[in-house]
Amino acid sequence: MKIYVIGVIALTTLIVLISSQRLATGGHSFRNHWAPVPVPGSKPLSNSRISNRKAAAIVENRPLDNLIPIILHFSSVLGPEWPIHVFTNEDNIGNFSESTPFQRQVADGRFHVQTLPRGEALNTHASVSGFFTKPWFWEQLAPYEHILIFQADTIICSNSPQKVEDFLEYDFVGAPIDDARGMGMGYNGGLSIRNRTKCLEITNSYDWQVERHGDGSQGNVDYEDQWFSKKMRELPKQLDGRPGANLPPADIAMKFSVETMWYDKPLGYHQPNVWQNDHMAEIHKWCPEYRMCTTETFADHNPENFGDSSS
Repeated sequence: MKIYVIGVIALTTLIVLISSQRLATGGHSFRNHWAPVPVPGSKPLSNSRISNRKAAAIVENRPLDNLIPIILHFSSVLGPEWPIHVFTNEDNIGNFSESTPFQRQVADGRFHVQTLPRGEALNTHASVSGFFTKPWFWEQLAPYEHILIFQADTIICSNSPQKVEDFLEYDFVGAPIDDARGMGMGYNGGLSIRNRTKCLEITNSYDWQVERHGDGSQGNVDYEDQWFSKKMRELPKQLDGRPGANLPPADIAMKFSVETMWYDKPLGYHQPNVWQNDHMAEIHKWCPEYRMCTTETFADHNPENFGDSSS
């Protein structure tokens, strides 16, 4: 009997140790991928939030003054069902740790911060496109299916009756690119919703680095957003004959976001001060938060940038 009791105690101790280890890692594989800002009492991302299959993500390693306010604004407008994942470099981690509201969101499990792989400078538009067109980024965001990508030069408007969820039926939606200006086709990626599985499939099957140096017959694919737009259009049809990707027409896409093509009451904007300078009074009335957007470009941080500010 004594041996039996000892055995039961040993087994119970082992179970407790295993359970404690699972709780420490949140019971899932994020521990190997995510490097959260160290906040006492941090909570892992809850299973209820993972199951809703949607998340927002920002990739930014510049020390921008508006970065934390923009992230907090997006969190406020999106609501608690949208966890936000921040990809940055180690130098920026300290900035996030100093913000009490940001730390509060980390402690609540709503914000997660991950350091970028070594060697990802992200100081030119080419390097940013190269980052998004590799599988690594899309792998990190599993198991989410709908990814809202935003940048420090984008905004969503709290006055809008629309919400991001209204556009989740589409596999890629962003501000429509004005082909009449000779700027290419597709959707701007700075503020966009993407189907993570399809983006991962594309990046595993094709090489942007090779295709961007083509003869031009494939259209303008120098930028990741136009490359993804093109690849989505080319996906094989489904068994029932529907297109391989569900993409919105321009009149729907501009309701989601405005960049080069004007719409008076969109859900959000990308670089409104650059592309819609003639409409700034209207934008100010509809979306006064736009003033939070940075006007800085990569050229402000890297003199070698090739100069285009379209993404």
